[in-house]
Amino acid sequence: MRHKTMIDYLTMLHWLANRCHNRTGVPEQDLFSEGSLAMVKAMPGYDAGKAKVSTFVCVVAYRKMESFAQREIKATRSRVEPSVQIPYWSSTEHDVEFRSQIDTLPPKPRAVCQMILDDPNRFDGIELGDLSKHLRDMGWKWRDIKSSVGQIREALRAC
Repeated sequence: MRHKTMIDYLTMLHWLANRCHNRTGVPEQDLFSEGSLAMVKAMPGYDAGKAKVSTFVCVVAYRKMESFAQREIKATRSRVEPSVQIPYWSSTEHDVEFRSQIDTLPPKPRAVCQMILDDPNRFDGIELGDLSKHLRDMGWKWRDIKSSVGQIREALRAC
């Protein structure tokens, strides 16, 4: 059995990064970078009598990825405005009904509506994928985007 080099563990690091990305929404490449650095720093401290190299690399890298993801999530929470006030923009019956539906939404879907209402020219005719990318660039997690869009759709159907 030949001795593996650190390069041989990159596939495992990609798999760990993908797994962590799917759970947290943090970009996979950022997680992979963190895990790779953790592996390089930890290898001099590896003790063959305690664990296999693959187990050691897996534990060290995944812990670092999880720690990084938690810091990223904490940082993105501070970027999302928890309380959003959506102004009344028209007095027609339909608009008032829609406004009442928006008022019942949780904070994140209300934040999406507020963003669209504040800059209607920017978001006029925007595709859902483009809106999702914009929200991801703002630090939103995929599950929050999906949940918010679903809640907005339900509010629109109720009008």
